[in-house]
Amino acid sequence: MNFDLVNGTCAALLDDLAPPSRYVQVLKVEQVAVGGLKLDPEQYRITISDGSQCIPVMLGMDLNKMVSSAQLAPLAVVCIEDYLWVTVCTLRIVILTELTVVARPNHAIGSKLELLNVSTDPANVMETVAKYLDIKGQGDTLAIEDASSDTCGLSNASTTDESVREVDDAGATGTEERDVHEKTGEDPVAA
Repeated sequence: MNFDLVNGTCAALLDDLAPPSRYVQVLKVEQVAVGGLKLDPEQYRITISDGSQCIPVMLGMDLNKMVSSAQLAPLAVVCIEDYLWVTVCTLRIVILTELTVVARPNHAIGSKLELLNVSTDPANVMETVAKYLDIKGQGDTLAIEDASSDTCGLSNASTTDESVREVDDAGATGTEERDVHEKTGEDPVAA
């Protein structure tokens, strides 16, 4: 199958605009964990690339079987059939809900990929998270709907990193506990 990775696809997804292409390459697959404990049911965050830029996105839980069967793995090129776009605090979150694996190259496409910032306001992410955690810590019964407008309901995916399968420079994969932000020097919550 022919596919073209098009610069601007990741940026368009992040801004909830019509992407110039539906094809992206998976660079990393991470099982989300909180405090070192994996979630049940499992949740996965993947990093996708358009050959020039990359972004972390969430995988809809209906697609978990693609990860467990190794159908969806680093380096796979996928066609995004459907996705959701939400904001949580100042974070823009793309959730892939339907996709098809179209190719399995043995190397990452593109070079010197730019990791796009998923935050609309990096300066206020920590403050917003702190307000949310303070309210949550005062009773642990606050529902997201009950939160005031200056707080937010954080998904576990936006706050943690644990088990990571990542593509290294040679195109090989391995299991590591590492946050993509350690390599870029970005604030893990802001990105």
